[in-house]
Amino acid sequence: MKTDLKRWLPLFLVAISFVFLSCNGNNPDDDLEGIITIKMRNDESTWINLPGISCVAMSSANNFIVWPGEHGDLHVGITDVGKKRLSQVTSLPSSGWVYQIAVQLNHCYIYKLEDYGYERKNYYLKIYVKDWIKSTSGGIIGAEVQYCEWNPK
Repeated sequence: MKTDLKRWLPLFLVAISFVFLSCNGNNPDDDLEGIITIKMRNDESTWINLPGISCVAMSSANNFIVWPGEHGDLHVGITDVGKKRLSQVTSLPSSGWVYQIAVQLNHCYIYKLEDYGYERKNYYLKIYVKDWIKSTSGGIIGAEVQYCEWNPK
């Protein structure tokens, strides 16, 4: 019995080591191309931007707010697609679009700006709430988010 244990123990330890090394807890989205990580304060001072357009901020009520709202031929909105990572969002929802939505930890959101006017350019962002930013007293003062431009199929 002791001989069998001595023979299999090293193999068992090697196998366990591989399991621990492969499960290092990294966010799988950290390695995706085009992902930007920012810290947003909940005072509307930090905006996520599309080319030439400020579009999403975090309000003091810990809501994402979008700009410019219904404005001529531009149609914008944001929707919560649930507890998903950026890489897990593969389709564009057909409903649930609002101008203001609660920021929730580990949730993914989609922002859309659709231009139904002359140029017909549509922009989409996927936004993931990675962590809260807290004051020294423990209150939420913002969120660390990851986002990327997206072209839904």
